[in-house]
Amino acid sequence: MADYKDNLIKENTPILESDLSAIEKVSKIALIVREAFDAEETVVKTEDTIQYLTELARTLTDLVRESAWGSSTPIKFKDALEKGGIDTDMYTDEQWDMFETWIDHDRDYKWMYVLVTTHNLSNNKLSDKSGFWLSPQHFRLLAILNTVGNEMSDNDFEAGHELNLAKSLYNSADQFPQAIRKTVKTLRHSA
Repeated sequence: MADYKDNLIKENTPILESDLSAIEKVSKIALIVREAFDAEETVVKTEDTIQYLTELARTLTDLVRESAWGSSTPIKFKDALEKGGIDTDMYTDEQWDMFETWIDHDRDYKWMYVLVTTHNLSNNKLSDKSGFWLSPQHFRLLAILNTVGNEMSDNDFEAGHELNLAKSLYNSADQFPQAIRKTVKTLRHSA
C-alpha cells in the first residue's frame, strides 16, 4: 500500500515552490489529495498522514491569506472589503473598530483541510480569478454581518441587537454556523 504522506509531499512540494498563483496552487494540491485518496479502496489514515494534511491546511491557509491581504500581515476588515470594492458606509468607524476586536485570525488554522480547499475554491475567489478575495475570518465575518443585517432588517428588531447577534455568531465554535450557510453559498466577489 502506498505511503500517502510521502507521495503527497513528493507531489505537492514542487507546486508549493512554484510561481503559480495561490488559486492554481490550492486547486492543483486539492486535486492531488483527492486523487490520492480516491485511488485506494481503503484509505489508511495514519497519524503521519493526518498530521501532514493538518500542516498542508495551514500552508494553504497562508496562501489564501497572503493572496487576500497582499502580504503575510493581516489588514483591517474594513480595508479588506474596500480593497474588494465593497462600500463600507453601512457602519460607523467605531463599529468597524469594534469588528476588528472580534477577529481572531488564528482561528483560520482550525479549519480542516477539506474546508480550506472546498470553501476557498468555491466561494472566495476574486471575480477575475486572479487571487483570493478575503482571508477566512474576514469572509466569515462578512457572511455573518450580511446574514444578520438581512434578517434584522426584515424583522425590524431594535438597533444594537444586530451587532450582539453578529458577535455571538462570530464567537461560535462552528466555522459556518447554520444561520449563515445560505449567505456563504451565495456571497461572492463582484467587480
